[in-house]
Amino acid sequence: MSIFVIVALALAVLSLGAVGVAGVALARTVKGLAAAAGRTMEQVRPLTEELAAETAVTTLEIDALQRRIAARRDAPRRRS
Repeated sequence: MSIFVIVALALAVLSLGAVGVAGVALARTVKGLAAAAGRTMEQVRPLTEELAAETAVTTLEIDALQRRIAARRDAPRRRS
């Protein structure tokens, strides 16, 4: 075998090794990212539940205010 074939094979093996190492590193990073996203969702979930409850209360308050405004607008018409 010529030296060029040996060097080409060695470079191919090194390249495959580098791709393998990069793949393992990528897999670890993705696994860590998924775990961090899960922890973040656990922390955010109570806040979203509280926001939903506050939104429901605010909706009720807005409805009540709109009814009061409509009643006040209609009140002068009834007097006339």
